[in-house]
Amino acid sequence: MKKRLLILSDLWGFTQAKYLDFYHKQLESVFEVQTYDSCLLADLPQEQKSQAERHEYFVSGGIEVAVSRLIETEKQTTAILAFSVGGTIAWRAALAGMPVDQLFAISATRLRYEEQRPSCDLRLWYGALDAYQPKKDWYEKVKLRAHQWPNLGHDMYKMPIVIEEICRKLGTK
Repeated sequence: MKKRLLILSDLWGFTQAKYLDFYHKQLESVFEVQTYDSCLLADLPQEQKSQAERHEYFVSGGIEVAVSRLIETEKQTTAILAFSVGGTIAWRAALAGMPVDQLFAISATRLRYEEQRPSCDLRLWYGALDAYQPKKDWYEKVKLRAHQWPNLGHDMYKMPIVIEEICRKLGTK
């Protein structure tokens, strides 16, 4: 039986998510993959169209809504691959008791505000040019280290070369 892997989208959900198809296609041979639209988990109103509006919605309560919904839905121990705000949702769900054994958070910049870390296996990846990634002292405080891709920014997880490398690190290649 394959291990379960949840994939949580970024703040655009499935509307700008061609990258999710590439991850799903490469990972489904190794994992039982379930993909979640972070916007649907958070009950993001349809009129929230701009990046700023979406961001504001998530930070002003949408993350908590998504965490609650994810915990209600997922009862089995699972691994999670999450992008941007999806990484924060997964992190907080794991802290709130969701059975997560591995969390792979990609470009999850809001983690820089988290003060506790989940007890699961954690791997964080950022583009070195992402201005909002956690600083060195945050990593020291939570006893973690991150992998950084040189010369890449926040949306690096949508690039084919990064997708290949992340999937390889997840044990598929």
